[in-house]
Amino acid sequence: KDHGTYAALLPTKECREKLYKWMEEQSIARLVDVEDYHCTIVYSTKSVPTVADIPVALPIKATCKEWKVFGDDKMLVLVLTAPKAQKLFDKTIKLGAVSDYSEYVPHITLALRYRGEVPKEVPDFEIEFVKFKVGTIDEDFSYSDDK
Repeated sequence: KDHGTYAALLPTKECREKLYKWMEEQSIARLVDVEDYHCTIVYSTKSVPTVADIPVALPIKATCKEWKVFGDDKMLVLVLTAPKAQKLFDKTIKLGAVSDYSEYVPHITLALRYRGEVPKEVPDFEIEFVKFKVGTIDEDFSYSDDK
């Protein structure tokens, strides 16, 4: 059975904590666990182990662009301006990764089952990614709330 390939960029601990605090200050409920913050590069239904061999010059910096609500789960995501993440995604596709999404949108999922208007502001600090994580898709993967 093909377990697929999952690749993501992981932010620094300082960044994760700063983001979490920012979210709390906006009084947003059902926040994703601070340990789970990541920017997916590809979620490929086809297994592409060579993705792990892509040379990645870390750290990768990104800026916060806008808020969006994704999917039936109503995930509140912070969309990033991250040209290097886009390039990484393009490389995974060249290697044979298969994405369900036609367009790559670099983002970090920050809250679940979101209701109401998205926040007016985006955080005004950079997000710094320091790790490129590659593995098989964990079929049981689901976000955990703090609650």
